[in-house]
Amino acid sequence: MKGETSTYSWLPQAPKTFDRPADANIQLVNLKSKWRPFQIVSPTNDKLRRYHGEKTYSIFEWWNHWPVAQVKSSGIYAVAPDKPSHSSLSHIEGPPYAMTNGSMTKLMLDGLTVQSATELVPLAKSWLSPPEMIIAGNSFRSEGYDPSQRAFVIDRQTGDSGEGFRAVFKASRILLS
Repeated sequence: MKGETSTYSWLPQAPKTFDRPADANIQLVNLKSKWRPFQIVSPTNDKLRRYHGEKTYSIFEWWNHWPVAQVKSSGIYAVAPDKPSHSSLSHIEGPPYAMTNGSMTKLMLDGLTVQSATELVPLAKSWLSPPEMIIAGNSFRSEGYDPSQRAFVIDRQTGDSGEGFRAVFKASRILLS
């Protein structure tokens, strides 16, 4: 979140660890395409891991099981490009957003970008620390920002649709560091 970056290469083999920068919560995969995938998670208790040591025949681990193939299995390593398959270079995850006895919800902002990892920091800060929204109007109430929807939630208090409302966002250029 301070704009520190580190670049890792899988050549000639996968890196042993991802140890820099500390508390990394933005992952950007540099591909040859113009648009590159990125993931952002909360910097609290984040985990960034690489895939390595799998029984594949490539430096890029690949599998041909669900969800890309309808094979009733998990962990099948691809040995030939004869079926749909998927690859994953690394994995980033943040802390649980919500938990029940039988489930856990985690949030990740995921997308494609032409920007650098450093240029994604303002996006990460705006998602992780959104401004306060104040509603003026008696028929509506602010429920605040819901990161699971990536949206500000407004609750209508009455069925009367004749009264409008005004939303004011208390934003500043000072974002969490």
